[in-house]
Amino acid sequence: MDMDIKIILRLEKPVLLSQTAAALISGFAGASFFFFVFQFCLALFVFFNYKDKIPKSDIMDLYFFVSMIFALPFICFWMIRRTAALCAPLADGRQRAENTKEELVSHIKADWDAYTDFKAVKYGKSTLASNAVPIIDLLSGDNIEIKRKSIVILHKLRTVRAITLLKKALSDANVEIKFMAASALLNIESDFKERIKEMDEEIERAEDEGYSKIHELRYNLAALISKYLMSGLLDDIGQKRLSDRMHELLNRASADNENYVEARALLAEEYYKKAMYKEALAIVESAMKSPALSGCAADVKISLVMLLCEIHYRLCDIARLRQACASIKNYLTPEILKKRPELIDFEKSVRYFGGEKNESGLKKAVTGNG
Repeated sequence: MDMDIKIILRLEKPVLLSQTAAALISGFAGASFFFFVFQFCLALFVFFNYKDKIPKSDIMDLYFFVSMIFALPFICFWMIRRTAALCAPLADGRQRAENTKEELVSHIKADWDAYTDFKAVKYGKSTLASNAVPIIDLLSGDNIEIKRKSIVILHKLRTVRAITLLKKALSDANVEIKFMAASALLNIESDFKERIKEMDEEIERAEDEGYSKIHELRYNLAALISKYLMSGLLDDIGQKRLSDRMHELLNRASADNENYVEARALLAEEYYKKAMYKEALAIVESAMKSPALSGCAADVKISLVMLLCEIHYRLCDIARLRQACASIKNYLTPEILKKRPELIDFEKSVRYFGGEKNESGLKKAVTGNG
C-alpha cells in the first residue's frame, strides 16, 4: 500500500507542472482546445501506464487520481468564472459610483467656471445640475448622516436649485442640520458679495488703464449679479439696488461694444423675467441681426432663438412664433440634444408650433397656457 501511495505521489509534481505549462501555452496561443486535448491524453497516459503496477484492491485510488487530473482544472476554471461573474456587478457598482462622483465634481467646477457663467447665456437647466441635484435631494429623510452630506454637497454646488434646498433645510427638526444649512447660506452670500466687490475693483482699474475689452468685464459682473438675484438671498431693497446695477452694466457693455451679443442676450432675458416682452423682443431682434452673431457659440444662438420663441408665445403672436420655431429647428440637431438633454422637451414644442398646424388650434393652445 505504501508503495502504491509513493507511485501516485511521485506523479503529482510532474503532472501539475505539465498542466501548468499546457495552460500557459494554450492561453498565450489562444487555443483552449489544446489544453482540453492535453488533459485527455495525460489522463489516458497515467491510467494505462500505471494500472498494472497497482493491485486491483487499490485500483479505485488510481481511478480517483486520474479523474482529478482530468477534472480539477475544469472545476477550478468554473470557480474562477463564477467568482468573476459575482465580482462584475460589484465592479460596475463601484464604476457607477465613480462616474457619479466625477459628474458631481465636474458640475461643481463648471458651476463657477467663468466661461460657463459669463460667455454663454443658458435658459434651461444644465444637464449635470438636473442629474446631480435629485441625487442629493435627501433632506426630507430621517438619516442625519445623509442630511449632513447633502448639506455639504449643496453648499459646493451653489446653484439656484441647491440654494432653494438649503433654505428648505432651515426648517428641519434637527438643530445641527439647521445650523449647517444657515452657515452654508451665509457662506454662499458672503462669497457673492466678495466676488462682486473684487469685480467692481477690477472694472475701476480697467477704466483707469483704458482696457479695450472693458465691456467683457462689465458683462461678467452683470452675469454674476443676475445669478445672485436668482438665488433669492437678497431682500427687496437689495434686489432693487442690484437689479438697477445689473441693467446699468449691461447697457454700458452694449454701448462700449455694439456687437457684443452676449450682453444684449442677458439684458433681454432680464426684461423677459419682468414680463417686459416688447422691450425684450426689440433687444433680441436687434441682437439676431448683428453681424457678430455668426461668430458666437451655438449655445448663444440657441438661447437667443429660444428666448424669441418664448416672447412670441407670451405675446400670442402665432405667425412669428411659427417662424421662430422653424428657424431654431436648424440648431436643435441630434448632437446638440445629446449634449443638452434638457432641450428635448423644448424641441417637442418646436416641432408642434413650427409644424403645419391649424392656426386656430395654436391660438387656443397659447391663450390657454399663457
